[in-house]
Amino acid sequence: MDMDPKNAPLPVTSELVTMLDELIPEKCPDLSTSDREIWHYRGMRQVVHLLRSHLKERTENRHVQQP
Repeated sequence: MDMDPKNAPLPVTSELVTMLDELIPEKCPDLSTSDREIWHYRGMRQVVHLLRSHLKERTENRHVQQP
């Protein structure tokens, strides 16, 4: 049975998201930062945003499903 990767449960915790957010904070690049470095950093931030969104959605669904 194949599972759709978009619906696969991710083992995301609030501690993990907090730690990644501290390790890879939102910040503006320096003028000396290359485009490649900016794209790479933005990709890392996208992962943090994705995990935070996944955690929020999972938490909201848990509250909706409980009677």
